[in-house]
Amino acid sequence: MALRTTHNLQRGIHRLLMAPQDVPVKDPVPWREPMLTLAAASVGHRALFKEYEEFLEAAMLIAVDLWEGRILAHEERGLDPDSALKAAYGTFFAGPAACPQLVWVLRTYWLKCVALNQTVPPDERVPPQVLLFGWVMQAGRDDWVQVLTAMTYWPMGIDADGHWV
Repeated sequence: MALRTTHNLQRGIHRLLMAPQDVPVKDPVPWREPMLTLAAASVGHRALFKEYEEFLEAAMLIAVDLWEGRILAHEERGLDPDSALKAAYGTFFAGPAACPQLVWVLRTYWLKCVALNQTVPPDERVPPQVLLFGWVMQAGRDDWVQVLTAMTYWPMGIDADGHWV
């Protein structure tokens, strides 16, 4: 069964790739066109992505299961499929991307990417949104892209000194 969501996939893709450029962080990693590929990345970034994929896969299974369970619970209460989907969004506004385990993986690997970027020359740095999302798209993981694009924003903030937290 296909994952049931209602968000605009293309808007979600654009938002996740471009929105971090609007945040005033200290030492931002500039966006590059075209997007850096995994194959062109440093050994450290490729290893970090491999590790991230393993954690992301486990979190995705949980996220999809929780989301579908929430929708089914509404259907079992007598709602039709469309109303059940709408009701599920009423409590999980980011759909399957609201899963706490998924949010943990995204925050953890965003910060690991930032830390790794501080250890490599500027021309080898990778924007975190590219590692966490762009390379997922490049890998053809459309199921993961559908879940991730349900997020309205990256679950990150900046501290008083302009660093990602």
